[in-house]
Formats: sequence, C-alpha cells, structure tokens
Amino acid sequence: MKYSNGRIVIAIALLGVFGITSVACVASINKLRSQTNGNSFPSPSPTRTPANAATLLGVWTGTWGHDQRACIIEIDRIDGNSFYGFLKKYKAKVAFIGTLEPETGRISIQETKVIELGNYGGWSLGTNYATISADGRSIEGGGTDKWGEYSWSVSRE
Repeated sequence: MKYSNGRIVIAIALLGVFGITSVACVASINKLRSQTNGNSFPSPSPTRTPANAATLLGVWTGTWGHDQRACIIEIDRIDGNSFYGFLKKYKAKVAFIGTLEPETGRISIQETKVIELGNYGGWSLGTNYATISADGRSIEGGGTDKWGEYSWSVSRE
C-alpha cells in the first residue's frame, strides 16, 4: 500500500507541474497573440530617427497638469540639445528650459519661472519628463510638483 501511495503522490505532483506549465504556456500564447494582432509576426514598430532640438521649435497644443486643462507649449529658442520656451495654460505663463536626448527621443523640462499666474491661485514649478513620438508629431509625459505627479501630452499637425 505504501508503494501505491507513493505512485499517487508522484502522479499528483506531475499533474500539478504539467498543469502550471500549461497555464503559463497559454498565458504566453495569449500575450503573443495580443502583440501580433492575431498575425504570426509582430506588428512593425515605427523606426525612430534621431531627433534634434530644432524639430521641437514652434507651437504644440494639448493638455497639462493635475487638472488636465488645455495648454499651449511654445518652444522659441534652441542651443544644441537644449531648448527654451513657455507653457501657457488657463491664462498662466510659465518659462521653462528643456533638453532632448536625440537617440532616444527623451525630453526633460524644468519649469523655471512663473511669468503670469493667470487664473491660478498659486503655481508650483514642476520637473517634467516626456518622449517625442517616432514621427515627431506628439509628445507625452508627466511631471511632479509640490502637489504630486501629473501627466501631459501635446501634439501638432
């Protein structure tokens, strides 16, 4: 009887291992299907060409901050991979300096000075991070200030 109980324990253990393995395989297959849109090959990702700060010059529109109000970002000056401009939102105007990592498209922006407070009772200068899209037409990111974390995104035609 001890011998047959040992076989039962081994059989149950093997079923458990194969069951866990099959669940993991099904999960991997489902994940792959979602990434490939049901095709057998992954969807191509956009090719990133190195960006330069000059591509950021101009007016960008979108939403910014804790309240996700409409905003305008005006980038009016560049110096190498650094750029300078203003965030305009709800009649407020805030100066910033930013840097671009050309190979990755990563952007960092430091708000430096409140020029106009607008309809806000106060403004906390934020530290922001973002990534420019591979096609150079949109920027998405987030930031932090004394009130916590927030998100933002801007684009242009």
